Amino acid sequence: AAVKLTLIEGVPDGSVDISLRDVVSASGQPSTAPPADVILRGNIDGVSVAFEGHLTAENILAANVRGSAPLKIDSAAGTMALDRGASVAASLDWKGEIGILTALVPTQDHRLSGNLNGQIQVSGPLEAPTFAGNATLAEGYYENLSLGILANNASAEMTLDNRRVMLKAFQAGDGEGGQFTGEGFLDLLPDQQFPADIRLALDNARVLRTNDIKAAASAALGYKRNPDNAMLDGSLEVKSLDAKITNRLPADVVKIEVTEINLPPGRETASASDADRQTGPDYPTLLDVSVEAARRLFVRGKGLDSEWGGQLDIGGTAEAPTIAGEMELVRGTFTTAGKEFNLTEGTLTFVSGGEIDPIINVQAEYKTGSF
Repeated sequence: AAVKLTLIEGVPDGSVDISLRDVVSASGQPSTAPPADVILRGNIDGVSVAFEGHLTAENILAANVRGSAPLKIDSAAGTMALDRGASVAASLDWKGEIGILTALVPTQDHRLSGNLNGQIQVSGPLEAPTFAGNATLAEGYYENLSLGILANNASAEMTLDNRRVMLKAFQAGDGEGGQFTGEGFLDLLPDQQFPADIRLALDNARVLRTNDIKAAASAALGYKRNPDNAMLDGSLEVKSLDAKITNRLPADVVKIEVTEINLPPGRETASASDADRQTGPDYPTLLDVSVEAARRLFVRGKGLDSEWGGQLDIGGTAEAPTIAGEMELVRGTFTTAGKEFNLTEGTLTFVSGGEIDPIINVQAEYKTGSF
């Protein structure tokens, strides 16, 4: 890195040159993305700042960024800042493997790759810039290692018109014949909580692949945001679910109350303001999703071999969901002490409101020829 800055009669003049070589992900997880090289350069000529940057991997240019912005200089006060009222100009061009980003941003339990071709232009005053651009994705691949979610052969077409990001077409496979498709928009308006309307459809797609549970579903889901709240709604049909009852229990996160003593002056006020800042406004995500499964919900393990079906309505909020409906036994057996019991009746009844605690009613019988 090299930095040079001089003042001539209170007017700044200088340059910045930063080079990062063989950058890899800090997640510690194996990655198929090659190491990345990053070069950033900037110049200050007294009235404006100009910059450019390049991102490469294996000597292949992936991204270019360049631009300029006027400066506001107060020689008497010795201050320098970007002139937010003056016009700026900047552009970003990307052509190549999107997986290079995993070398710059830690992606624990995530895998990402694909060919991205896109351009973004920024113009107008810094306090209210105008955006324009477009991008296409081909041969995309995403995998969530913890949940087993997979999307391959993904393609997408996106446009950026001022503050609106429009997803015109998205489709991907699940590696087993299922499909994901989607479309929608997101407005880059932070003062309005980023309004959005996104639709996602699943066609017999694998939504879970873990050691203990596997599931496939078809669905028509929508997510909307406005300045007051967000809503996730739609319908989901479970095509199959196979869950295993094991001895493994999920780890509980233990909250430890900590009382700090002998804090330096002003620390108490800073801590309180930090807490307020983290809490933020109350912005609920409302839920209105119907879940249907005629059958093929298999629960096995610990002597149980059962099949279930039914319908549930999920409401409330993402922070405090509610479930109403009933799951009914299709068939099943339970083996204990060397004896196999036939499950003759069974229901799991969910009552909306309060804690999610289903009412369980299961009856079993064991037939024997003698006492």
